[in-house]
Amino acid sequence: MRRRTFLSAAVLPLAGCRAKTANSYAGYAFVACTGDGTVAAVDLANFKVAQRFSLGAAPTAVMASRNKNVVYALTPSSGTVHEINTKTLKVERTVAIGGQAYSMALTPPHASRQALWVLGHERRQVCGVNLQSFQIEQRLPLTGDPVSFDVANWLPVLTVSYGRKGTVGVIDWKTGKQQEATLGGEVGTVRFQGNGEQVLAANLTDQSIAILRSTDANLVTTLPLAVKPEQFCEKPDGGEWYISGPGADAVVLVDPYKTQISATLLAGNAPGSMASCATPPYLFVTNPKADSVSVMDIEVRKIIAVAKVGREPDYITLTPDERYALVLNRESGDMAVLDVPTLRANKFRSAALLTMVAVGERPVSAAVQWRV
Repeated sequence: MRRRTFLSAAVLPLAGCRAKTANSYAGYAFVACTGDGTVAAVDLANFKVAQRFSLGAAPTAVMASRNKNVVYALTPSSGTVHEINTKTLKVERTVAIGGQAYSMALTPPHASRQALWVLGHERRQVCGVNLQSFQIEQRLPLTGDPVSFDVANWLPVLTVSYGRKGTVGVIDWKTGKQQEATLGGEVGTVRFQGNGEQVLAANLTDQSIAILRSTDANLVTTLPLAVKPEQFCEKPDGGEWYISGPGADAVVLVDPYKTQISATLLAGNAPGSMASCATPPYLFVTNPKADSVSVMDIEVRKIIAVAKVGREPDYITLTPDERYALVLNRESGDMAVLDVPTLRANKFRSAALLTMVAVGERPVSAAVQWRV
């Protein structure tokens, strides 16, 4: 019997007896599958695929609106964002930015203008999509080939990394003014800290994190790391960042406010993507080479349990109520579900799966939205 079949058979009885309890989540997990060019809507009340959307190109990211009953799916090769209505389970609108796209981000609900920003690689631009008309209302030119970008929570600014050019840009999206900092190495991921006042930028050449001021892009400090900074995860309260990547079987904890490394902790075999929850204070770390997820208690700073999941877990997210951790297994094409409140430290350091759901070929991203 194949491993995937065995795992699915092992958890089905448990899924059947718990699927429609009062603790079920009344919503959908929308899963982007690059292998078959679809987004699967998984009903989290019964852990079954309720609908599948064919987008005509491979989606690489999905994002849930914070104040509307929609999710957005990005197909980079076509440079298109697809708006999926979570009430009707239909693709209702699309917008193309022109040329290939890299990623997307939403302005926060309290921002003076609600927009969906899309990073365009081919034409070196960031496009602002009006969420009412679902049309492009602004195009911000970039000074090089972009690699990563982020939108600040409280300030009207974006940050963009320019890869091998070795610079990071901070752009005021009201005025279009851009300021740049040179880091002296290839720049990867960029992220704003919780209050938006500083930017964390991954220097892939020096294996370090640069911290910059958002107001003028001036360098505050550089923090050497034990790992190549490829994966970022923020603590729910914004007080800490977790960074993983090649170089060590560890996760680095960064305090952006004190601008220092808090700790470097062992986190399983070749740690990958991560997700964090507040209650309990857990950090979930994928271990793609080991087909597992490590559960770390951040307060005691130790791995308390390891869950065997599908083949090559590559992405993890949590439901907004922090009830379920959803793990996407790129190679086996399924989604493993962990019931967070049941995870406890034990002498075997093991954690059981709640269920597994087949979602499609090569799932890479997921977003959760309430079902209304």
